Amino acid sequence: MANGLPFCVADGSSEVQCPCLDNFSGQFCNECAPGFFNFPECTRKQVIKTFNLFYLCLFVTFFHDVACECNMIGSKESVCDRETGQCSCNTNYGSRKCDKCNNGYYKYPTCSSMFLFIIV
Repeated sequence: MANGLPFCVADGSSEVQCPCLDNFSGQFCNECAPGFFNFPECTRKQVIKTFNLFYLCLFVTFFHDVACECNMIGSKESVCDRETGQCSCNTNYGSRKCDKCNNGYYKYPTCSSMFLFIIV
């Protein structure tokens, strides 16, 4: 078994739970544990929240397995989807990393509405 130990145990209530490696979870170690995504690799999530491109490049150079890279401005939280790596974007933002304006919005990073309201 690649995702856990080569045996599973019953807890006395006919429930079977396989002992999983740290990056796997589920009854049979058949999904990624929290903090990991992209089953069956289950890569560790790394969230980069920085405005400075130099530090971003430096981080990527030393930690090659950057997975999430959620944008600090456009994302709601610092974790991404366990399967796809999709960050949870604020309303005005889109793309996997929430680093672009959604349709109907413009001028990243503010992503303002394209609709103009005139008050008379």
